[in-house]
Amino acid sequence: LLLSKREGTCRITAESIAAGTPMLVDRSNQGGSVNFINEQTGRLFNDRDLAEMIFIMLDDLKTFSPREWAEKNIGFERAKQTIMDMVEGFSDDRSREGKDEREVSVGVKRRDFGDQ
Repeated sequence: LLLSKREGTCRITAESIAAGTPMLVDRSNQGGSVNFINEQTGRLFNDRDLAEMIFIMLDDLKTFSPREWAEKNIGFERAKQTIMDMVEGFSDDRSREGKDEREVSVGVKRRDFGDQ
């Protein structure tokens, strides 16, 4: 249960999701924690419906799968793929503009990071 209204992506969010514990986060939180809350990881609440949301979450506890969601959507492999997609998209855009491939790469080479 994250009650704070102003907090960056706090460690408790990551720890909770990694531990497989769903989160209940204040909808008005002005940090990154709300970005990790979805149907699999927990629920967002408004001040007026906190008590009701606690009961709803307890009733639906078996429907959450935060750890499985995290393994598919965050972490090294996901970050690596996102970065490579962005670099390739940039390269494709520049190629369509008639730029030289060497100019596009700017010293960035595609690498296979393997299981590092």
